[in-house]
Amino acid sequence: MNKQILSINWIFKKNKELNFSYDSLKIVDQYLLEVRKTDLDKLSNEQFARIVVRAGAYVGETIKRNDKSKQWNWVNFENAQKINSKFYNDSEKSLSYATVLTDGQQFTFPLNKVIKFLNNGEEDSLYLYAVSSSKLQ
Repeated sequence: MNKQILSINWIFKKNKELNFSYDSLKIVDQYLLEVRKTDLDKLSNEQFARIVVRAGAYVGETIKRNDKSKQWNWVNFENAQKINSKFYNDSEKSLSYATVLTDGQQFTFPLNKVIKFLNNGEEDSLYLYAVSSSKLQ
């Protein structure tokens, strides 16, 4: 297993095009495609979580910085439950929902989208997710 590929720090240090633009998410999509080529079952829980959190945080920050139609804020699971107890009472605390973005009414789940990408591949593109998230009204 290529440890360099599994270190998301490597992509962030090496790639100057990671500038929080929507187009920069295509680079993160490519990175996750490379990660998918490894045997995901051989990743430790720590490695998997590190990839998900760092890629998810980047996706979320990209949405937050570029979507001028809403004021997105990061909230943790407990605060999200307070905002929408009906939805979150049916959900278990997990990596997917550890932190989410909300505008106070709607939620978007960047970490969950990274997990879906790792499981399903390009059909769960982070680029397309971010662009479509910003167009939801």
